Amino acid sequence: MTAQTLLIIASFVLVGMSLFMGIMRLVIGPSVVDRIVALDAVVLCAVGFLALLSFVWRTTVYLDLLLVISLLGFLTTVAFVNYLKENGTDAQKNSAEENQSDG
Repeated sequence: MTAQTLLIIASFVLVGMSLFMGIMRLVIGPSVVDRIVALDAVVLCAVGFLALLSFVWRTTVYLDLLLVISLLGFLTTVAFVNYLKENGTDAQKNSAEENQSDG
């Protein structure tokens, strides 16, 4: 085994672990904001995984797909943040209702 092969294997393992932890945070995340950040991390890990596959297979076919997935991940994050900015999160609504009932 060459050093390059070991580095590629280590990269796949690290990206796979990051992808797994991101999916766990996406499922478990206590708040909506945690889930949005986890979704962004999962998309980035998927892009990294596809980039590694493209390198191993020595092809540039998947580079366009990487750009599309990256763009969709970014736009999804921006859309969720805009939605939360306009509607607020449950925690913000609950604290605002408590402040109004106290005053």
